Amino acid sequence: MEAKQLLAVIKQSGEDINNEADFCQSDDKGDFNRNLKFYVAKGCYVIRGYKNIMTLICPCGFEIVVNSSTWPNEYKLNLQFHCNKNCVAVLGLELYES
Repeated sequence: MEAKQLLAVIKQSGEDINNEADFCQSDDKGDFNRNLKFYVAKGCYVIRGYKNIMTLICPCGFEIVVNSSTWPNEYKLNLQFHCNKNCVAVLGLELYES
């Protein structure tokens, strides 16, 4: 998933993105910022993005490989996580309105 697509998915959910302006940008020292920080249910999550893979770092420190998709649950918008082509976790971002 491209950086712009990832930002669009998270922004669509209405979650707070901590560093949108400098995500995938080089700083004054030439260091590339690969970490996108955002909040879901008051927990700070980080997605570390590379060209062919992304890693989700959860508030507890658990890390898993990230792919985006949808999943049939009570959430309208999800991030779906895969390992070896198997879904291993789903992070619900936006609940359906009841």
